[in-house]
Amino acid sequence: MVIPVLNLIRACGYRLACRPGTVVVLGFFVIVSASALFALFMSRKELR
Repeated sequence: MVIPVLNLIRACGYRLACRPGTVVVLGFFVIVSASALFALFMSRKELR
């Protein structure tokens, strides 16, 4: 299930590589999701 998604992301990445706006949006999404996961991990650690 993961491999087709990676292939799709790779194919889309080749098409969107020349558009800097989409790269900024993807980078922003990655940063937001990473910070959300980190906050969730820290809150779980504090609850114990």
